[in-house]
Amino acid sequence: VRVAGDKPAAELAALATTSLTDAVKVALAAVPGDGAKAAVEAELEVEHGFLVYEVEVVAPGRAGGWAVIVDAGTGKVLAVAAAGE
Repeated sequence: VRVAGDKPAAELAALATTSLTDAVKVALAAVPGDGAKAAVEAELEVEHGFLVYEVEVVAPGRAGGWAVIVDAGTGKVLAVAAAGE
């Protein structure tokens, strides 16, 4: 979802066609490994003019966890990176 200009959080949430719950599920599935994983933070934000969810995921044996970017319109994973990269 393309977003122009600054919008309040409530307006951004109304633009998202993927729910926060679904974004977290997709993010957890995108992180490598078979062990127990958990989302410790998730937020809706605008990056480079597009509405996305950024989900922080921790996994056993992985110091620092993962940052997963999920498109708020399609629900597709756009990026997975080690947190802090």
